[in-house]
Amino acid sequence: MDRRVFVKQFSLTVLGTALLPMGLSAKNKNLWGKKITPQILFDEGKLDVILPEEAFNPMGNWEQSWRIWMPFRGKPGEASGYLSVTRNVADHSGKVEYGVEQAISENKQWMHLTKVAIKARNNQYGTPLNWEAATEYIKAPGKGFKEDVGVYQSSNLTNEKEDICLNFTLLDTVQRMKMEGVKELNFTLFDELDKEKKNHSIRYKEDTTIQIGGKTVEVHCYEQIGEGMLPWMYYVDANGRLLLAINGMRVLIADVECKSKYQASYPEIGEVSIEKRAAQSGRKGEIRKDKRPNILFLSTDQQTWNTLSALGNKHLNTPNLDRLAGKGVTFSQCYSPNPVCSPTRASWITGLASSEHGVIKNGRSIISGLKTVGHSLRDAGYETVFAGKLHVGIPDSYGEKIPGFDKVLCMGIGGKGTLGDQAVSSVAVGYLQNRDRSKPFYLTVNFLQPHDICNWIKRHNKNHKDRHLDSVLNELPPLPENFNVILEEPLKMKVPRKREWTETDWRYYLWAYYRMVEEVDAEIGRVLQALEETGEADNTLVLFNSDHGEGSASHQSVTKNYLYDEACRVPMIVSYPKELRSGVIDHENLLSCLDIVPTVCDFAGAKLPENCSGISMRKLAAGKKRKLRDFVVSEVNNDNGRMVRSEDFKLIVYRNDSNHLFFDMKNDPGETINLARDSKYNQQVKEHFTMLEQWESKLRKASFCKPFNTKIS
Repeated sequence: MDRRVFVKQFSLTVLGTALLPMGLSAKNKNLWGKKITPQILFDEGKLDVILPEEAFNPMGNWEQSWRIWMPFRGKPGEASGYLSVTRNVADHSGKVEYGVEQAISENKQWMHLTKVAIKARNNQYGTPLNWEAATEYIKAPGKGFKEDVGVYQSSNLTNEKEDICLNFTLLDTVQRMKMEGVKELNFTLFDELDKEKKNHSIRYKEDTTIQIGGKTVEVHCYEQIGEGMLPWMYYVDANGRLLLAINGMRVLIADVECKSKYQASYPEIGEVSIEKRAAQSGRKGEIRKDKRPNILFLSTDQQTWNTLSALGNKHLNTPNLDRLAGKGVTFSQCYSPNPVCSPTRASWITGLASSEHGVIKNGRSIISGLKTVGHSLRDAGYETVFAGKLHVGIPDSYGEKIPGFDKVLCMGIGGKGTLGDQAVSSVAVGYLQNRDRSKPFYLTVNFLQPHDICNWIKRHNKNHKDRHLDSVLNELPPLPENFNVILEEPLKMKVPRKREWTETDWRYYLWAYYRMVEEVDAEIGRVLQALEETGEADNTLVLFNSDHGEGSASHQSVTKNYLYDEACRVPMIVSYPKELRSGVIDHENLLSCLDIVPTVCDFAGAKLPENCSGISMRKLAAGKKRKLRDFVVSEVNNDNGRMVRSEDFKLIVYRNDSNHLFFDMKNDPGETINLARDSKYNQQVKEHFTMLEQWESKLRKASFCKPFNTKIS
């Protein structure tokens, strides 16, 4: 089931536990602490209403209204409103349309009014397909609307299962239970924010009588229980009409006059419409004058460069990244500026190298005084939005506030990509579906997977026995060709290895890692699908990158924080079909994660953060430029190491260590033969030290980062 979950911008519940933040200061002394029953309501005079008298068929078209009474809000008896529902069955389509209008007022000071249009299947559950809602706050009667409080929401649901109910249609469901002789229904409930609440049921409880509208009426009583909601009791008459519904915080009472009374008191009710609010919010095809593209930056954590089936990896399936690659340019020679989490994420935020922004290892914060890409784009008129993993300290940030970003939708769940990435994709989808379209957006969506491989590695120690291994033995991928090659490495080049693992353990590790890549591919697919459904995909630049790679058994290595390609080389995709090439894989050009910020600012027409080290990919991806740079540099290990990668060669060097690594990347892409001491390559080694010197000379380093020795030792 594909669910579209959207951002919570207002609190609205038709049949839930709360409409607005609950203030229980004014308690009804007669009712507080008691279970609300029909008899108590009768004794309080709440059932003195005008009941409808016309014939009623719950299976056909109808309109009904219920008075809402909330005994524990405001002054006793003065928190009230109405709920009006219409039901229309579409001819021959198997669909039913609902119109919902709900008003709540408190102490005659304001009213919260919501109107909803729903399309659903004409089945026992009223399974929702899509709905739209407009909501307004209205001042005291005749005083007009409060300013800047209107909200419009919409949701599209594709439900493969029939046993799904929506809060708005439960009243219809319980009425039809009576007429169809159904004693029990079990279902999943979607609330008004499209949030799934499982294990709900409505069960017939008993036949009884209630006193309402000056009559004693025989009714069928039904009880609803389930996750995330207080129990409800429903009282339905012999014709299937719902006369009364009660839960701990709210009462619905059938009353034909309740709607007209409120409409007479609040003339502004008639001015609220879904169409008007949708147009104001820009969600119904509003064309903004700003023609610059929206920008969506998708990132993963610890995804090495070749983990895309589009790049020929036959041991995993990444249909969504493949689809993005088919609409853009994929660069296979992109390098992390520092192959560990926090430093690269700080580079994505600032556009600077780690020795400049100061995050030279995990746990450090960006130095004071630096602007973020959020500042640049916000100043250029973009709405800047962040979702997912940050993992870097930023001065003046607190809670879920990031300098330069208008909104922080969520921060993910640290260390648990399987769980947290679902939340990240959900809030990103919600933002895309419900945002204000009056200006372009910069949305950065930062997933955690396949970082969970770190937890997997920790669990699979020497004595670990995995009960799932036998079931996937025939699916285990082969080990890389450079698996058995372990070189004499610089002392500070601490490469994590699992020497106690068997060959099967290593292959199982690769299998598990690829499954985690597939997990995050699915979440990326949800976001891309939502973008397409908004109709804005054609005018949205999409970038995809990862902060660093994963050892992937090369040199018998795992995880990151060293400069072999598997840990340092990452995927990069740039897609904007109306301007850039599509379906192109570039194996030649050298890129860096530092190129994200210049590219974003280029498309946005925004000013680059000061001293930005990267280069915009725009002309290269458009085919207007053949070469982006001659070499790329990565830093590593608390500012102790450097990598210089040119078109043909790669140098790895550490502070105060004469043991350098130098590889011929054209003929030895697996980095198996160290040529640093081969005299035939002295000139090439010298040239790469010169490249490093050029790079270092342009950096404005943080005060605690020392100059890096660029002389051959």
